[in-house]
Formats: sequence, structure tokens, C-alpha cells
Amino acid sequence: MKKLIYLLTLIQFYSCHTEQTIPVEIDVALHIKDGNHTSPLSVTIENRTKSASSFQWTFEGGDPATSTKENPGTVVFTEPGEHMITLEAWNDGNRTSKVYTVRVDSTVTAGFKTEANINNYAPAIYKITNLSAGGSTYHWTF
Repeated sequence: MKKLIYLLTLIQFYSCHTEQTIPVEIDVALHIKDGNHTSPLSVTIENRTKSASSFQWTFEGGDPATSTKENPGTVVFTEPGEHMITLEAWNDGNRTSKVYTVRVDSTVTAGFKTEANINNYAPAIYKITNLSAGGSTYHWTF
């Protein structure tokens, strides 16, 4: 009889046990040296995600293009525009993903040429041609 009571107690104890899913909380910090978004852009990724055991990174337009490491290190983007970084993280009971956007600016080169309109004697008039590339705003000082 004691064995039967013990067995029924064990059955009742284990039947009340339910597994709880631990949620994955994605948190990523993207570090860009000096805040300079000019191509080529190197982004160092700091993964602060909680409760995940597996990771799948996708770096649109980046080198490398993917990673399964918890901390993938530095990713380089060379093409101007907006690129998405996607992290999918999971554990045994929960799977989630989050997308981050990185903006890459064109490489900026400054240049100009000058031509004297008539001659270079004072008061001279010059034509200045902007040969710069990749800039969106300009500041000239004469």
C-alpha cells in the first residue's frame, strides 16, 4: 500500500510539472568608428542578446554576408545606401528576430579646377569648376 501511495504521489507531482519557455531578448549595439559613415564602412557588432543559444546573422551587402557566431565581429560595407543587418536568435523554446539598418555614404573626393576668364592680372576673374564626387553639401572659402 505504501508503494502505491508513493507511486500515486510521484505521478501527481510530475503531472503538475510544466515547462516554461524562456523568451529570447535581442539587443545589439552597432559601433561605427568616429561616427563616419563613408564607404568603406566597418561596423563592429556587440551582441547583448539574452537567453539565446543559437544565432543566425545576415548582413545585406556586407562582408561577410552571414555568420552563426554569437559575436560576429566586424562587418565591412562598401556600397553606398542603406543595408539591413538581421539577427535571428533562438533557444529550445523561443525564436525571434530583429532588423537593424546601417547607412553607408559615398566616398567623398574633393577637387576643383580654375580657369582665368581673360588673364590672371588683378582684378582677375576666374571660373571655378567643382570636380568633387560623393558630397551632398559644399562649403567654399575664398
